[in-house]
This record gives sequence, structure tokens and C-alpha cells, in this order.
Amino acid sequence: MGIFIMAFSFWGFTQTKTIDGYVREKNTNVPLVGVSIYFDGTTLGTITNEEGYFTMEKESSLSAPLVVSFIGYGKKMLYGSELENLNTIFLEERVIQLDEVVLKPDTWSRKKKLTIFRREFLGKTKEVLHCKILNEDVIRLYYNKNDQVLYAYAREPLIISNKHLGYTLVFDLTDFNAMFNLGHSGVQTVYSSYFSGTTFFSELKTKKPKRNYIKNREQTYLGSILHFMRSLSNKRIAEENFRIFKGSKEVRPYEYFEIEMQDGVSRVEQQTEILSVLYDKFEQSLMKVEGVFFIDGFGNHSPIENVVFGGDFGLSRVASMLPLNYQLE
Repeated sequence: MGIFIMAFSFWGFTQTKTIDGYVREKNTNVPLVGVSIYFDGTTLGTITNEEGYFTMEKESSLSAPLVVSFIGYGKKMLYGSELENLNTIFLEERVIQLDEVVLKPDTWSRKKKLTIFRREFLGKTKEVLHCKILNEDVIRLYYNKNDQVLYAYAREPLIISNKHLGYTLVFDLTDFNAMFNLGHSGVQTVYSSYFSGTTFFSELKTKKPKRNYIKNREQTYLGSILHFMRSLSNKRIAEENFRIFKGSKEVRPYEYFEIEMQDGVSRVEQQTEILSVLYDKFEQSLMKVEGVFFIDGFGNHSPIENVVFGGDFGLSRVASMLPLNYQLE
């Protein structure tokens, strides 16, 4: 069974607050116009105006970082108390561009590497059939033969059209690797993949009726990692049609979970390394946890490196991602 780690980032949103500030170039103090400001993994975002100024609303229960991103400049991510009294944010021009990184030649063709990247990045679910990376030319790929690892880098954020869920995603890829091994038949296969980055969602501009997207989004959400994390945090595992197994034995929903609320965030300690999650009798997933993780009011869990997914959870990648502020309609 392959494993997968995805980095990113409840229902009745609570209080909101206004955050605002200016974005300027660090060396010249010149205002930067058109800088993307967004909460990672959400549809909550804006851009700076002619004076480098921005303003937007933040739900109090959201713990996702605020991303400040502008092509040609280093990205900034602001967390928690850093969002208080932002005033001015300074961005520095990137000194080293990705094109200047020298990599040793590898033996795989770009076509082969790009095919593997699409599968491991977009996922292996039905949503992939209607999901496309619009600027694949910015992706650089490198296969390390000695370590049997495929790496990917991007010169600028990836633009992804998802015609199944009705979103356009801007995905700023920070890291990607797919690790291979030889199976019993001698065929090289991916046994583990990892990617990280920040994501901003916006509604796809199309003539297709929105009701189609609403239905597709609901089907994708039910049984998803986001659905499970919200159910776990709110102690509604059984009510939301999830069942928990240790090995082949079904256990009580919270027998191996210790959950404590801390400052509006659920602190979760899984008291055995591996558990299986069954949704709606057919969708089976694996969840391997090392250490403690936290779930905010939107269902966003962190730190992501503490939780590894397999099974149906592991098949879902970018093509089946929903914004953290998604709600069932």
C-alpha cells in the first residue's frame, strides 16, 4: 500500500476580524502592486492596490497562515500573533532563481517524469479526468538514479483548472518528491510521495451551471480527509458515517484518540501508531501518526509531517482538494 503526505493546511464560522497592511520592496521601499495575499488552502484572499495596501476579513477559528506572494520575490508566511498590527510587510527580490540551480543529467525523459508527477501530484481519483495544470512549462523535474527519487521544482506558481469541482487553483509548489522501489515482479513503482506548498482557490469562470459543481463538491467532500478531521475534532465520527479499526478489529470511535481543546484548537493524540478508517462501508483508509497533531475550526490539521495517509485517503491529492472554508450547502 502506497503512502502519501500532503502539506497545506467548522462549519458555523465564528467571529471575523479585519486585517490590513502595506507591502513594499525591502531595499527601495517602493509599494508593490498586485501582490497576492491569501489564507493558505482557502478562497479567502485579495491583492494589493496602487499604494501596496490590502484589507481582508479573517475568521477567528482559522489557523492557516497568511501567504504574501509576488513573482520574483521571496514568499512570506505569517502565523497567529504575527497577524496582529501588520503595518508594513517587506518582500525581498529572489537572489537565486530556480533556473540557475544546476542538476546532474538523469536518464529519464521529461515525458516520463511529467506523467509520474501529474499522477502523484494531482492524484488517482475521478476528479483528475477534469483537472489540468495550465503552465506545465514552469515545472522542472529531476530523477536521482542512485536514490531512486523523482524531484520537482516550479519557477512560478502552478495554475490548475479543475472543471469537476469548479475551481481555479494557484499552487505555489515548495517541495515534491516521489520515492521508488522494485516490486516483486521487478517493476519500479512509487511507494511514497510527498509535496508541500501554498494554495489559493477561486471560482472557475465558466458557463457551466453552478449546481453541477455544488453536487460534485459534496460528493468529493464526503469521506475526505477534511470531512474526517472535522468529524474527529468535533467528536462526530460515528454520526458522520466513519468507523475506526485497529488491525481487523473495529474499535470504539475514540478508544485510541485523546482529544483536548486548547485555545479553540483540538489537540489530538493517537495512542497507537496505525489505525484504519472506514467510510460508508466501502472507502477504507490508513492513518499513521507519530506524535501529536492539531485540528483548527476549519478541519485543517498540522503539523502535516506527523500524519501519513494510505488507502483511499492516500489517493486524494490536488485534484480532489477543497478549500478549508468549504461548507456543505
